[in-house]
Amino acid sequence: MATLTDKKLETFILIALGILFFIYPIEKTTVIRNVLLITLLISTIYLNRNNIKKAINNKILKIAIIFIALFTIWIPIQAILFTDYTYYALNEFRSQWLLSLTAFIIGLCAFSTKKTTLLKPKNIFTVIFFAMFIHVLYTDLSALITFFKTGKIPTMLGGLTRARDENSFMINTFVIFVLIEIYVRIIHKKKLILINNLTFFNNFNDNFFNLCGRN
Repeated sequence: MATLTDKKLETFILIALGILFFIYPIEKTTVIRNVLLITLLISTIYLNRNNIKKAINNKILKIAIIFIALFTIWIPIQAILFTDYTYYALNEFRSQWLLSLTAFIIGLCAFSTKKTTLLKPKNIFTVIFFAMFIHVLYTDLSALITFFKTGKIPTMLGGLTRARDENSFMINTFVIFVLIEIYVRIIHKKKLILINNLTFFNNFNDNFFNLCGRN
């Protein structure tokens, strides 16, 4: 049974996840991203404190944890002892492996909570969906304003992201997200995102043509 404190923590985790997904591709947000990642890591581990004890006793998970731990130790060792570019190797270890590992643990812990909590997959998917949707909506509005000012249809807008290619990647990811949702709704008669069909399909139509116009 989830306590009141756990419920507040779950609400905080959902809000923090939404903020993290929104700001992640935005330039000069590294410090905020790292703070959010560390906070989410501590929060999700604490929330799953009972499940973690059970997981450690699971033979398969124990092997996976040992493998990941050894690999995490080995990367900096080989970066220090066996490469001529120690600084760059350690920087890659921090930015690529450690951040990815942190995100993996957060996701694993978030999805390991009981289905009766706020951290249901549907709630998490919905938060991620709207975090990406804000980026797409901003790009659409920017394109519309540019069109009215210049009379030309703009292409490859950067939006809120650091570069044009990143914004294009964001839109592509968003459309894939939407296509999966369409498949689940039509084939399995279920929802991964907590919005009604009319709103969802209207949103898909807008962003499908958005994608076609810029890529």
